Amino acid sequence: MVTSSHNAETPTTMDRRMFLFQTGTIITATMLAQCGIAADTKSNDSMRRPHPDQFPTPALKAIALGINAPNPHNTQAWKFRIVSDTELLMYVDETRILPATDPPARQIHIGCGCFLSVMTAGISQHGYAAACTLLPEGEYSLAQTGKVPVAHIRLIPLSGSVDPLARQIYNRRTNRLAYTDAELPTSTFNAMVQLANPQHCSIKLIAGDPLAEHLNILYNGMEVESGTYATHEESRVWFRENDEKIAQHRDGINLPAGGTTGLRKFVAERLLKGLHADDWHKPATVNQHLTSYVKKVKSARAVVQFITPANTQADWIKAGMDYARFQLAATASDYYLHPMSQVLQEYPEMNTLRVQYEKLSGITEDQKIQMAVRIGKAKEPFYSYRRDVNTLLLP
Repeated sequence: MVTSSHNAETPTTMDRRMFLFQTGTIITATMLAQCGIAADTKSNDSMRRPHPDQFPTPALKAIALGINAPNPHNTQAWKFRIVSDTELLMYVDETRILPATDPPARQIHIGCGCFLSVMTAGISQHGYAAACTLLPEGEYSLAQTGKVPVAHIRLIPLSGSVDPLARQIYNRRTNRLAYTDAELPTSTFNAMVQLANPQHCSIKLIAGDPLAEHLNILYNGMEVESGTYATHEESRVWFRENDEKIAQHRDGINLPAGGTTGLRKFVAERLLKGLHADDWHKPATVNQHLTSYVKKVKSARAVVQFITPANTQADWIKAGMDYARFQLAATASDYYLHPMSQVLQEYPEMNTLRVQYEKLSGITEDQKIQMAVRIGKAKEPFYSYRRDVNTLLLP
């Protein structure tokens, strides 16, 4: 986790900081070039994530593949006990959950389901099928998280064909940039669903006239999260403020993943260095974040919901399994996804808005919208890091 100290600053210094941060226009790209400063840097993608060929056993290869999955705040809240070369147990890493934004750890379990789908697709390229038993010791309480397994995984020789989604694993990226005005044809969406072959969720497309009201409430969800001290502070804890911190921690959220690149990244990194909580929660800082975010939200031409018939712990995991496969299928069609699920979270400040969004979406009492994401085309986004496989293994 990032820790920082607060240095006393004069009002002039703070005013300059907030002015630069809010405008982002004081220094131009031309000026940076004249100073010999690169507008952006890009490290070797192959250094950011483990590759399965680096590992000798199928179980370790499976982990190296699965950790490419999307997951909340890029916490990578996974840990594993190796039983044999072809057998392992998966647990939530309870030190990496998000108690403020995700009190029941529902989204963390969705991330576990994402891991299982990506791992299952990827290991097929190495001649194995993954037999996954969810919650082998049954559902467990929040206090038991990390002590009771999420899944028991057995790798068995593959008798069928390689999963066609496997080739998209290293192309898949969550894209938080503004999207183009390209529409998503219903036929293309249906083809994605068919390729993903969801087993647990109904996948619903929101486009056309209803979209504006959905986007408005989804944006309001970010307003609530950013305006609630505990939830916004949780984002600060997981924020990696520059390239050095990103490479060091290999997890968390950061400026380039949020779409801040080039000149704005150069300036913002220097302003955010050692950012104290007082600065992070300043209304001007929060408003700048929301101003940027609403532009991205309004660029969406469609939203996709993932709805389960119930809301059990098993449903959370299964929703992640379907979501990851759909994202791989979208990648195959050159579309990106960006989760905007703040409004679905279960802390008190979000309750009213969540109920409002469920009513708008026609959700019955037993159903649960597990995820709401925007979908579209955009520039290629940041390629996030993943932790080393050995750091995920239990003794």
